[in-house]
Amino acid sequence: YLKTFYRFLRDIFKSKRLLIDLAKNDFKSRYLGNYLGILWAFVQPTVMIAIFWFVFQVGFKSMPVDNFPFILWFMAGIVPWFFFAESLQSATNAILQNSFLVKKVVFRISLLPIIQIISAFTIHIFFVLFMIGIFFYYGYSPTIYWLQIPYYMFCTVFLVLGITWMTSSIIVFFRDLGQIIGMIIQFGFWLTPIFW
Repeated sequence: YLKTFYRFLRDIFKSKRLLIDLAKNDFKSRYLGNYLGILWAFVQPTVMIAIFWFVFQVGFKSMPVDNFPFILWFMAGIVPWFFFAESLQSATNAILQNSFLVKKVVFRISLLPIIQIISAFTIHIFFVLFMIGIFFYYGYSPTIYWLQIPYYMFCTVFLVLGITWMTSSIIVFFRDLGQIIGMIIQFGFWLTPIFW
């Protein structure tokens, strides 16, 4: 297993320029033609967070839990969920969306989901920094537990990568899987303990 993992890391390192360029192109092409362009990647999640904050903290007057306001608990759950859902949905379709590359260029197909994950991870880093800023705003200074953030990011990227290698290869033969993944993500939002 270590040899396979080493080979995989070596392939990523050799293809790093190509992966970064393709991730940039994917990121730009998603929002091409919109007036706000790339800003939509940040506006939609921010508006969703603001709506939930207004409904629960202002409307329902949610009480702090363990001296932490609702918005801090909520953001600690929703920010990872945004990354997981976005990268799972887009990386599942990576081979289908890049079929022109698969047919014309010789490179490892297993690298295609990584492009989508890099694209989603760029947005995720912004929201992690935004969440840290909210913690500072509420007067919470860094603790030793904040060292878990890089570990969480590393583990989440590899979890999503493993899942999307399976789903992106299955969807080539079973196209309905894309719709099924979309439904699972919707159910998952309410079934996972983001709110409770």
